[in-house]
Amino acid sequence: MKKFISLSFLFAIFLAWSAGAHSAEAATDVVMTKDTLTINGVANFDHIPNIDNNADVVWTVTFGGGAQDQTVLLDLEIKNPATMTRYAQNYWDNVLIPAGSSKTVSITMPKGLPPAQYSFSAGVFDPGWQGLRYWYKAQRAANVTGTASLPDVVYDHSTFQASVPAGTTDPFTVYIKDLNQTKTVLVDLELKDLAYNKYGQKYWDNVTIPANTTQAFSWDIPTTLPPGTYYLAVGIFDPQWKSLLHWYKYQETFTVTAGTPTPI
Repeated sequence: MKKFISLSFLFAIFLAWSAGAHSAEAATDVVMTKDTLTINGVANFDHIPNIDNNADVVWTVTFGGGAQDQTVLLDLEIKNPATMTRYAQNYWDNVLIPAGSSKTVSITMPKGLPPAQYSFSAGVFDPGWQGLRYWYKAQRAANVTGTASLPDVVYDHSTFQASVPAGTTDPFTVYIKDLNQTKTVLVDLELKDLAYNKYGQKYWDNVTIPANTTQAFSWDIPTTLPPGTYYLAVGIFDPQWKSLLHWYKYQETFTVTAGTPTPI
């Protein structure tokens, strides 16, 4: 007796093969694998939590690599989706994620935001914003309560190389944004290692930032840094260090690879 294979059976085999092929292809790319919203130091798992506008809110995201080394740009943003106004953004360009490893980054929600619902989104791009690979829209959301006015001057984002050879100079550019009214401040940048040892500092005093504008502050990474992992802390003070307005600890991290440091 002859046996026949039905077309539906062959089609099912094709679909299974196609899904497996696409899964294998996706496994080679960098994707978002985990995220945590921390409120006042405690991880929050509510779908849309209600938070006070003076709470310490940090969104931490982990991106996992696939079967191949990948160099990407990682982007985190906080927006009011009703008005599409962006209130914070951190991005890291030219991030190398080796095969099978991951990279964890974070963004801090500005304090004093007006009452509204805010969304947390993440993106994976080709280096230099050349192409979008994945966009994770509104992965988290939070309802902000309270009536405090917008903060005057806040950290907005920065640009830098995530990895530099020892002995070379590469600029950090930090963008400070005025959200409300013209204000004069002191902007402080500090380089520290993970043990909190300070390796460099640069600050600008009596800087006037007009309302609703963003101002850039650039600083070359010292050539004396030995290989290791460092982070950039950003402080905003009243002029002459009179009082601290905002302190962004562990705001950005970068790696100094093997090379020849310049002697002090």
